[in-house]
Amino acid sequence: MSTHETWELYRQALDASMDGMALLDAAGLYVYANAAHAAAYGFAHAEDLIGQSWRILYDDEQLHFIDEQVFPVLQSQGYWQGQAVGKRRDGSLFPQELSLAFLPDGGLVCVVRDISDRVLAEQAQLLYLLLSENTHDIILFIAPNGSIREANTAACTAYGYSHDQLLGMGIKDLRAPEARGTISAQFAQAVKGSIVFETTHMRKDGSAFPVEVSAHSADYNGEQVIISIIRDVTERQAREAEIAQLGRAVDESSDEIYVVDGDTLSFMQANKRAQQNLGYSLDELQQMKPVDVAPEMTAEHLAEALELVRAGIRSTAMLHTTAQRRDGTTYPVEARLSLAETGGRTAIVVIFTDISERLAAEAEHTLILNAMNQVSEGIVILDEDERLQYANQGVEHILGVPAASILGKTLAELPAGPGSEELHRRAAAAMLSGQPWTGMLTMTRSDGTPLTLRVTVRAIRQPEGQAGGYCVVIHDATEEVHQEEELRQSQKMEAIGLLAGGIAHDFNNLLTAIMGYTDLLMYSLPPGTPEAEAAATISQAAVKAADLTRRLLGFARKGKIGDVPVDLHTVIHEVHSLLERTIPRSIVITEELTAAQSSVMGDFTQLQQVLLNLGINARDAMPNGGTLSFRTRNVHLDASFCRLHPEIREGWYLLIDVEDTGCGIPAKNMPHMFEPFFTTKGVGKGTGMGLAMVYGIVRNHGGTIYVYSEEGQGAVFRMYLPFTQTAGAQPGDSQQELIPGHGRILVVDDEDVVRKVSADILRQLGYDVDECSSGDAAVALLATLPQERRPDLIVIDLNMPGMDGIQTLKALKNIDSGTRAVLSTGFGLDGRLPEATAAGFTGWVQKPFHPYELSVAVAQALNTQH
Repeated sequence: MSTHETWELYRQALDASMDGMALLDAAGLYVYANAAHAAAYGFAHAEDLIGQSWRILYDDEQLHFIDEQVFPVLQSQGYWQGQAVGKRRDGSLFPQELSLAFLPDGGLVCVVRDISDRVLAEQAQLLYLLLSENTHDIILFIAPNGSIREANTAACTAYGYSHDQLLGMGIKDLRAPEARGTISAQFAQAVKGSIVFETTHMRKDGSAFPVEVSAHSADYNGEQVIISIIRDVTERQAREAEIAQLGRAVDESSDEIYVVDGDTLSFMQANKRAQQNLGYSLDELQQMKPVDVAPEMTAEHLAEALELVRAGIRSTAMLHTTAQRRDGTTYPVEARLSLAETGGRTAIVVIFTDISERLAAEAEHTLILNAMNQVSEGIVILDEDERLQYANQGVEHILGVPAASILGKTLAELPAGPGSEELHRRAAAAMLSGQPWTGMLTMTRSDGTPLTLRVTVRAIRQPEGQAGGYCVVIHDATEEVHQEEELRQSQKMEAIGLLAGGIAHDFNNLLTAIMGYTDLLMYSLPPGTPEAEAAATISQAAVKAADLTRRLLGFARKGKIGDVPVDLHTVIHEVHSLLERTIPRSIVITEELTAAQSSVMGDFTQLQQVLLNLGINARDAMPNGGTLSFRTRNVHLDASFCRLHPEIREGWYLLIDVEDTGCGIPAKNMPHMFEPFFTTKGVGKGTGMGLAMVYGIVRNHGGTIYVYSEEGQGAVFRMYLPFTQTAGAQPGDSQQELIPGHGRILVVDDEDVVRKVSADILRQLGYDVDECSSGDAAVALLATLPQERRPDLIVIDLNMPGMDGIQTLKALKNIDSGTRAVLSTGFGLDGRLPEATAAGFTGWVQKPFHPYELSVAVAQALNTQH
């Protein structure tokens, strides 16, 4: 077996070990760690430790211990084993057993075991021993039959029995005779959960004493027992009696007076006023704490408030809080806290004074100010001398100046430019006339930003009717005015888009006839004749006109992604030509198109738009000139690549690189490059949708795109698109050989010229053709035709009066479910491709179309299997 194979076997064993195993090189860096080792130090993966120094896994104290005590032993003996304290990745510490051994090359073998659970168990056992033997409380372990299984030292002292004597007794022996009847019920309740009660116990000498018992069920040496913690409450009851006597002395106070146990923070006494105001009886209050009637009076809050009183610096502490009655209603109180000694223990005296009326007046004033500060409008109040007495936060936000900096100034002195003088003039006129004024003013913010403000000035009238100053309300209408302008622009562009779409649609119908009959002429005329050349000229003009309508439809947002072969090399050539006429001459454009298969299925225009966007972005990245390169090649993406990029499938792709030598992209921006609305350009210089649109188009074409860049080193946008073996059509490639056929075809189109040229093309291809000018007519015709006379295929226009093309096909399929149809549209499918496919269309053709395109669509539809 080779060394490599041996190491692999050892490694598998080490990986499966429950102990943390690791290998360190001579420099103390990890070269191997198993999962248990990584987990012990809080790392999710063992690979996270590789190359790291072991010193990051210990704090300074442990590092000193290892350097001063562990390494000397390790160097002299070659081995060390002991306990240490490791540091997890989150900074927490944990006890560990650590074994270290030197390797021949100077490295280390390190074995770590987390012993937190064992240490905790040992600590818990030690803690129990310390508590049970040092507490003043009695601790008894009682078996289900009532016999005592264990007792602490305090129990022996309290009852006067030895430890052995107690272990030979039952709980009944320690209860006063009159209290023994409740043992069974209390035992059953303790088995279900913890229970606290009071009873009377007997000492060995026969004397009785009151106790408070806290009992709960637990497992002791494999047996379920009741652990009872018992406290002698003789002194507490005496104190309670003393405090109750003190409470009677203050029962008639008009304030609420409470006495609170300084240790338990339970109410010991409350006067009649407290009971009346809160709605609780004294017995109920004695089961409660201050936090139950005043949620803010937590133990921490009380301790903090009484800190100076306990130190003797103050005699009382003052708190403002809210008391809550039994019915849920609340009222504000001023709480005065002081300390008192009773029965050798400290009590807290709490006196509540209802301050509802005082706060109501303050709240009314505060409410008005808060309300004024909450509104987005600026509110200014001026005195009779026209000086600012108040300005809310809205003024600060709108003008960009602190309110305190403008108080005492007149309106004319506001730092808002000439508009302040106009406001001052309008305010003075409103003051004199007594009539409010509202109008639009232009001012500037403190940073120079122009503002459009809607201002209202209104005199403030005193109860006697005379003016006592006036109020100015300022509304920032800057954004509203801007939005109104944008809305008007948007509506204008929408109207232009509708107009452009309508013109393009009608133009497409005319071009369909022109292109169709021109191409038919070209097919019928001998090549090289003047007539053939004239027809070719007409065809070229029609193609250019069709391109114009396509651009108009794109502007009107009526375009839709196509699904035809597109030669990306042709697209790149056209983009190259377009960019050369639009970008600075200081930018050199190069092409390295080495892909043997360069055609993809998709939409020529959208793919052109992708490359144009990337070219324009490259131009912006090279303000001082540079090189813009387009490169293609065919690549095979294997399974490993696809595992890293699950959005792509394994196979052959056309790779397109668009590279520039510009300023590059900062690393912080790289994760966001294709996010919508993310832009690094200045305000108004970019929408942030360009690359998001590029990403969407590439993904819609079944591909993916990545960006590679370093700041100052340019950028490469790399696209992968699945290519097709079918060659993409070249622009203007209309003189292709028609595909003849036979069968019966029905043409349905409301435009006479389109219907006529479509029928003539199909007849020349060898088909028998019928025509209908509407969907209703087509449905009526099909219903009357016998099965042998029904068409083999129907070419249906999408946009028609009455039923549109999709509705027409649905109606036709109700008559004959086997009806085949091709959709004809001048708008594109306009987002209706799923609906058209679901209706049963097997293909579509975009107006204006060449005879060849119609012949292909019809031939493909007729060859489609049902």
